[in-house]
Amino acid sequence: MKEKIGICVAIIFILMAVGNVNGNDLSIISISPQEKTVPVGSTFTLNINITPAEPISAAACNVTFDPAILQALDVSNGGMFDGWWDDVIPGGLIQINNTAGKISYIAATSSYNVTEEGTFAIITFQAVSTGISYVNIEDPTIHGKSPPDIIVVNGSVTVIEGDITPPVITLEDYPPSVIN
Repeated sequence: MKEKIGICVAIIFILMAVGNVNGNDLSIISISPQEKTVPVGSTFTLNINITPAEPISAAACNVTFDPAILQALDVSNGGMFDGWWDDVIPGGLIQINNTAGKISYIAATSSYNVTEEGTFAIITFQAVSTGISYVNIEDPTIHGKSPPDIIVVNGSVTVIEGDITPPVITLEDYPPSVIN
């Protein structure tokens, strides 16, 4: 009996020492929009957004995708941080590998702490074939933390044949009907 009481006291002590961690206490790195539908041959962008749970001054990640469906054309600074590492390293830091479907070394830092949600990076893709491609954030680090200490929200792109422009609907004004 004393052993069980001792174990319960130890568990309560550990829980109090660690504290209560929930999703609101963790920074989030996400693909935005999370789901997108585009026609074959189109060029489009996806953002990598960060919602900080605490002040942050650096972030880095890689991104993977299905190269049979999408081809990455460019990765640009989203403006969240003032130091975009692709501009700092001669010849650029970011590596786009459309054979493997991987973008490596997306990184930025800031001379000040960022506390508001923002766009970390903007990725330009071209849709080359129909299908559904995942767009996954891999190896993310936000201010020195990585999963499970941050939340990762991945995305997907559905590529279809044809035009996805919605039809034009014209509303006509008609005189009110008269019922006798």
